[in-house]
Amino acid sequence: MNEFSQSNKTKNVLSLQVAREHDGQPTGSPNGPVPKHSNQRPLEQLEAENAQLRECVVVLMLQIQALRDDAR
Repeated sequence: MNEFSQSNKTKNVLSLQVAREHDGQPTGSPNGPVPKHSNQRPLEQLEAENAQLRECVVVLMLQIQALRDDAR
């Protein structure tokens, strides 16, 4: 892989990370962010964790696609 491709790959990954951090989307339940030390019932906690995991999967899929595109 040449230096240009490596640079593009790094920029793509960093862009995805920055976008994730600044997208303004809540990372908890649909009602808003979930504090780490809340007194939620277990089902609500699982739903919040599920939402966070789904978001992580999307980000990872975008990163994988960016890496594949740069490898071509």
